[in-house]
Amino acid sequence: NTIGLPLVANFNNTNYKGGTQTWDIKQDKSGRMYFANNEGLLTYDGNYWKTYAQPNKTILRSIALDGERIYAGGQDEIGYFAPDEHGILHYTSLIPLLPKGQEKFTDVWEIEVFKGSVFFRTWNWIFEYKGNNVYGYNALSGWHILKKVGDRLIAQDKKNGIFEFAGGKWQPLLKGVETPAFEITGMALLGEDSLLISTLGDGLYTYHKGNFTRKMTSLDGEFIKSHIYCFEQINNNEFVAGTTSQGCIILNAAGTVVQKITRAEGLQNNNVLCAFIDRQQNLWLGLDNGISKLALNAPL
Repeated sequence: NTIGLPLVANFNNTNYKGGTQTWDIKQDKSGRMYFANNEGLLTYDGNYWKTYAQPNKTILRSIALDGERIYAGGQDEIGYFAPDEHGILHYTSLIPLLPKGQEKFTDVWEIEVFKGSVFFRTWNWIFEYKGNNVYGYNALSGWHILKKVGDRLIAQDKKNGIFEFAGGKWQPLLKGVETPAFEITGMALLGEDSLLISTLGDGLYTYHKGNFTRKMTSLDGEFIKSHIYCFEQINNNEFVAGTTSQGCIILNAAGTVVQKITRAEGLQNNNVLCAFIDRQQNLWLGLDNGISKLALNAPL
């Protein structure tokens, strides 16, 4: 887009009084924003920032909203924040519910709410919180990613391929097919029956009925060199790829680059750790240093 650039609002740790890195972003039904930050959970209501730490005060890597609960994944810690009668958030740990021997798991990289359960993804385990119980699903070699796409929950094991949670267990998505060698970093719906998949060092792929096809773009060289660290869907035809050194790139379903937004266009930092589209179609980016909001929907 050579006509104009979206307005960029930048927030640094002086504004929000938290850590430099932000790993995950969500929004509740009232419009409040939530951020998984190095210092814990950040909340922002448009005027004021607040910080809530987990009991062990470790880096918060992932969050997910379900009703009034904000599920949070830190280092060796999973649980949820919930408001009291005055709206103040209080934390409840789920560690006591973990099966014996599964209490140590380092970082929780993704959380997904799926069909009445909450799933937490660590390297060694995917935990399912359902009712008042937690079940652990051991990785064969290491869980790379956990992502809800439409009405499907998909995960990738480092050496054993891609799995889908169905019938109460993780089942291979590709039966009798050679395991893809690339590391998946994001998935989004493409049309009614296909997926657009980002990889860490191999660009983009499409998945359709058991087949992976390379999705060529004009920035494939940059995608391979700079790595796609996060990938989200903006609308039915547009997607955003956050890279480790080239800011964020907006592209359409055909693979055509719509816009590239880096420090030169107003970002604080070119290393994008997470991306989120809010209900007003603003694009929020969690950066290696700071948080940026891009008004993609603005008429100016």
